[in-house]
Amino acid sequence: MKKVIKLLALVGCLASCHVSAAAAKWTGDKKVTSVQVVETGGIIIYFDSTVNAACTDATTNSVYVLPNMHFMTQEGVNAIRATAFVALTTGMSVSVLYDESTSKCYGRNIVITK
Repeated sequence: MKKVIKLLALVGCLASCHVSAAAAKWTGDKKVTSVQVVETGGIIIYFDSTVNAACTDATTNSVYVLPNMHFMTQEGVNAIRATAFVALTTGMSVSVLYDESTSKCYGRNIVITK
């Protein structure tokens, strides 16, 4: 009986991990054109080109980064905000890992490159 329960728990975990991983996608290297701070303590990052046609809440060129959405803490939002501001002021490119299953395309990871 314990083996069956462990097997069902493993299958459930694998299924839920697969679902959450399937919705995550990288924007690819893009230039940041503006960063909007929103009332929830989050930000909206706007890019020079389309992220995804599904990202329709602000524009198709944007990604939301909000606390308590898509695994983000307030500390994580603050770190992404700082990185986005660096990219904006220096002209460096960023790529953001975002959830393409929502119209806000919630972001959670960021990579900055020359």
